[in-house]
Amino acid sequence: MGNRGPIGNKGLHQSAKSPKRSPPRIPGNLHMSKSDFGLIGLAVMGQNLVLNVESRGFQVSVYNRTTSVTDEFVAAHPGKKLVGAKSLEDFVQSLASPRKVMIMVKAGSPVDAVIEQLIPLLDKGVFNNAAATELYTLVAHELQL
Repeated sequence: MGNRGPIGNKGLHQSAKSPKRSPPRIPGNLHMSKSDFGLIGLAVMGQNLVLNVESRGFQVSVYNRTTSVTDEFVAAHPGKKLVGAKSLEDFVQSLASPRKVMIMVKAGSPVDAVIEQLIPLLDKGVFNNAAATELYTLVAHELQL
């Protein structure tokens, strides 16, 4: 049988390096600090993006115009670092500065409406990049980038 290491199974003995550890999980809405990232719009693309970002160890704030969608999404993912906001004001306040926000709403007037409501809540000059489900040049024009 050959040398199988101190506990008898190759690969199961401890190496000199410590194992990678996942960041601690905080149940939804029991956050202890501000979120790293925020997403507005919890349709299929938005939900999947949030779960992807959260799986990388980031706390994510979420907002949807229909508050029941936000509540159901956060409740469906217990143990994830998700912060559901019931208003855009709460959403913005839940984010660490500089605030990183992605808008994932239907193209056209819904994007315009979200931007109009969001800009007064953010610090001047906060937008240096815009991401939405709309042609970038249209969003950039709206934000006068």
